Amino acid sequence: MAGPCCHIITAENDIDKVLNILESVVNVVSRNEKPDQFWVINTSPISGQYKGDGRPFIADIEILDATDDDWNQSEIEQMASKLNAQPVLIVYFCAMCNNIIDHHILSELIICVCDQIKGLIVFDGLIDALLPRGMQTKSHSRAVKYSAESLADLNGLLVPIYYDLNELDSGARHLADSTFLASWSRHPKFRLPK
Repeated sequence: MAGPCCHIITAENDIDKVLNILESVVNVVSRNEKPDQFWVINTSPISGQYKGDGRPFIADIEILDATDDDWNQSEIEQMASKLNAQPVLIVYFCAMCNNIIDHHILSELIICVCDQIKGLIVFDGLIDALLPRGMQTKSHSRAVKYSAESLADLNGLLVPIYYDLNELDSGARHLADSTFLASWSRHPKFRLPK
């Protein structure tokens, strides 16, 4: 079963620089493979905790474009206001498995790259691990409020980004900084949104 994905938005417009950072991180945690598909064996070189059998991940870089099906202009504007700059590039990371260790490894990869490219993290939904069972996490406004209240004690930036699902409903995903993700990854109920 595929695991979680996270994205890093950055105002850095030098795609070669970001690609070099991404490749160097992939090289030190895997068997010198390319970012499009790699197996993490040791995250200690990036201050991580994992060392063991290879865990599969993928990564990619794209130019952020409002015409893309994944992002609309409203989301890009909301992200820009928190980044204090127009986001130009987006780095995608996905875990190909869904064990808790994959969530931890993904957070270590994201934190390392995010700090180097001065970006912000966009999750694939709301951080919902602390929500009561049955509360909708994609479109329900109570879920946004409840998640903000339940995560308020953690350090760092965490804000919802809203997007339209259809003419009648909207959804939300969280945007965070690496300080928040580091704090959240130490929580006993840590899971990344899927």
